Amino acid sequence: MVTHRGIAAFTAALGERFAIDADARVLQLASAGFDASVMELLMALSGAATLVIPHGGRALAGQDLHDTLADHRISHTLIPPTVLASIPTDAPALPDLAVLATGGEALTPDLVRATGGCAWFRWAFPVNSMSRAWAWRVATTVVPA
Repeated sequence: MVTHRGIAAFTAALGERFAIDADARVLQLASAGFDASVMELLMALSGAATLVIPHGGRALAGQDLHDTLADHRISHTLIPPTVLASIPTDAPALPDLAVLATGGEALTPDLVRATGGCAWFRWAFPVNSMSRAWAWRVATTVVPA
């Protein structure tokens, strides 16, 4: 059995580390069947932020993901590196994106450089144990090559 006694502290830590407040807009990218969807929900709850649920119920990647981030002025999001890499390299900047968390697979330095300008966080989730998740800051400012 996995307890959830640490969920309040985890939620508070998300809000503090990601500087989430009532003006933040968090993208609900993960399907409800994935543990990442809980993190996205808790991110929004941590600061009374807006949780943006994309229209259509389809998976977002590539230009569609970029357009969703831009059109909905997303400030905080969790995107796996492979999905993030699907955004076209010539896509316009995302000035509202302040925090980009990633996890689930290796993050390459080239991908960090390509996104530029936002705070990066790498997350690792032990299997079935949200209460023991941790993070470390990868970069606070990225200067594109």
